[in-house]
Amino acid sequence: MDIVFKNIDQKDIIIVHVGKGNETPYYIKSEGMDNGTYIRYGSTNHQATQHQLYELKLNRMNEYFSNKVYLNNDIQTKINENEIEELLDQLNKRRKSSQIINKNKLKDWKLIRDNFDNEYVTNGLMLLLSNPFHYAHIRIGVFDGENKTKLKKDMICEGSIIDQFDEVIEKLLIELEDGYEIRITRDKKYKIPEVAI
Repeated sequence: MDIVFKNIDQKDIIIVHVGKGNETPYYIKSEGMDNGTYIRYGSTNHQATQHQLYELKLNRMNEYFSNKVYLNNDIQTKINENEIEELLDQLNKRRKSSQIINKNKLKDWKLIRDNFDNEYVTNGLMLLLSNPFHYAHIRIGVFDGENKTKLKKDMICEGSIIDQFDEVIEKLLIELEDGYEIRITRDKKYKIPEVAI
């Protein structure tokens, strides 16, 4: 814990910095772990979902949901070589570095788990392939004005994480269009630079 004393606008302020602990989840004892664990979102606190509690418990053991072997009806799923080849092809077309992504890289990233002579799919790999997790989606809210009181559009992007990424970029570019700039060719202009998106 680190304590800092400051004077802001003629007021004495004590700032307490509390380091991140390793024994997650931390919770309000009187409410119990299920009801007393909260997650901070911006300036508000929300009660942790069961999935978030599970992830916090895994973090304590240095494990993560994405690294766990995917269970379909409590049965481990072996990898499908054709699906892996298609994914690698898709990832390599998108990569920004010169390093080629191969099956061994997926193992380094713990997206494929070896167990004796078999290779199994992890939850993280399933998110990239078909995303069977109904709660793993991206929600976009477009508000009218600057005070976030009038919701103009509410959109949900589903599918694999790659499909979600593509859909989010497409939707954001549509929402941020700000006319055209005429040069030799006509180029779309956006309210913020496209590279920032």
